[in-house]
Amino acid sequence: MVSRPNEVISNQVPFTVTSKAESVCASLRSLLPSYDVLVSILSRKGAWWSSFRQKTDAITSASAASLTDFAARSYTSSNPAELGILTTAYARSMGKEQHHVYAIIDSLVISDFTYAATLEGMECLILLAKSYTDIGQPRRAWFVWRKGIAIAQLMVRQSPA
Repeated sequence: MVSRPNEVISNQVPFTVTSKAESVCASLRSLLPSYDVLVSILSRKGAWWSSFRQKTDAITSASAASLTDFAARSYTSSNPAELGILTTAYARSMGKEQHHVYAIIDSLVISDFTYAATLEGMECLILLAKSYTDIGQPRRAWFVWRKGIAIAQLMVRQSPA
């Protein structure tokens, strides 16, 4: 029997937020090549990163970090949203052969309010939507932007007055 997050199966401990995050991170890491290969690819094909960082400077704490610096910090991260950014950056840098990765990031990170409703989650969402736009999939980009708007509205409603 396959278990779902937070579902108890007889004699089995329910998934916790931590184990769920670990599972999501493991899934995202499985989409990435070895660290050395990843850094090599991002060094050669990641010129777009500095422009993206300038555009998201208001929401990110690491605006000056190069893509390879970000990869060094994020490759072993236990934060699904941060690893989602790295995985999206890798897929974006690889081009058409990795576009299927976007849907996985959307379902694992963006579709989970716990991860998406963070600064890193919103940054991942922005990068994912931008990536969909850049590969000529405006409808998917619009769905991601709509999720972002809905998440932002929920975040405002939940913030203390």
